[in-house]
Amino acid sequence: MSRFHAIARALAHGVVHTVGVAGLLGAALLGAGLLGAGGCSFQVPGIPLGGESDLAISSAPPDLGADLARQTFTPAHVAPSHVQEGAASLVGVKDIDTDGLLLDGKMPPPGVIFIPEATHDEWAVLSVRDFDVTAELKIHGRRAFILVATGAVHVSAIVHAEALQRLPGPGGQFTGLGRGGDGKSSINNDSGGGGAGHRVVGAAGGDSNAITNAMGGAGGVIYATELTGGSGGGDGAGVTTAVPGPCPTGEGWSLGGAGGGVVQLSAKLSLDVNEQGGISAGGGGGRGGCKASASSGGGGGSGGTIWLEAPTMRIVGKLAANGGGGGSGGLNVVVTLTDGVDGQDGRLDRMGAQGGASPGAGGGTGGNGGSLMTDATPGKKDTNAGGGGGAVGHIRLRTRSVSPVTSVDTLISPAAEKSVDF
Repeated sequence: MSRFHAIARALAHGVVHTVGVAGLLGAALLGAGLLGAGGCSFQVPGIPLGGESDLAISSAPPDLGADLARQTFTPAHVAPSHVQEGAASLVGVKDIDTDGLLLDGKMPPPGVIFIPEATHDEWAVLSVRDFDVTAELKIHGRRAFILVATGAVHVSAIVHAEALQRLPGPGGQFTGLGRGGDGKSSINNDSGGGGAGHRVVGAAGGDSNAITNAMGGAGGVIYATELTGGSGGGDGAGVTTAVPGPCPTGEGWSLGGAGGGVVQLSAKLSLDVNEQGGISAGGGGGRGGCKASASSGGGGGSGGTIWLEAPTMRIVGKLAANGGGGGSGGLNVVVTLTDGVDGQDGRLDRMGAQGGASPGAGGGTGGNGGSLMTDATPGKKDTNAGGGGGAVGHIRLRTRSVSPVTSVDTLISPAAEKSVDF
């Protein structure tokens, strides 16, 4: 009996249970002579061909015949032309600019293609063979980031695609479908901006103590499109200058946080996020109110999108698309001129970003951002109220026949949508 038929028989009887799908397929191809002769070997980096593995075949063993017949690799959302079988590998990139389509400030090296998706200019697609994140990687720019790898993807450091206050992550928004409502002003009483929505609604801004026009900005609505970034939180209210504008320059009102970014990693062979690895796509924190205009706090931005897909997948690091915290209200009284406190940006953690702390009586606390552990919370009512917290974004794990999460220490916030349809 050939090695090919032996593996097929073992699969049919359910006795092979510790090898990843890619390992089984490689072994079968080798035995069938489809990988060439003369000492050629097949192994997916980080996934052993034999022995104990922390990848477990599901109760329905994979169809080896279907795997052998399947010669195409079709990543989600983008055209098949982005699959470049002869592409070069990338290791240790530290900066990706989706506006200028630059890697570490330079044009891509030979064998690597970085272009916008033809039908979606808001997506930047990087085509490579293997992709290894070995040092902290910052992704920024107006376009969402999509990686298409014909080999394996290894994430051994943190990938930063989060918003930083008003600076959105790649593909994140200042406005967007789920933007929070702005606060309202009533002389010296200002209500907070609403937190942005995404996969769930954002939290409302705090009401002011005004008799009229006191209601805080509404939390942003849900939008469920698959590959979109987070939205911006609503701005806090408060205008006392002749030329109103965002504080501190115009000393008019505080700005809401921006939305988290989009990262899609699609690998033909395998994808691994190890213990030191992670991807952060949190929303930005809302700004605290300004002391000169006694404005309210801005709402937090919502988390972005993390989309991971590969036939075999191992996630033992951190994935987070949490919302940003709302800013607290500022103070402008006879003896106290105090800025409000900015809300935290969405964290790479299961806990939500903290809203800005109250600077004193009259300045409301900002609401917390949403996370795995809690929904976003509203800003606190006060003379100058706090902004609402931003909502969580979206995490999708798409694989084939294996559990994508393989450690109790894995952190995923919010809970991921999982499927085995890759």
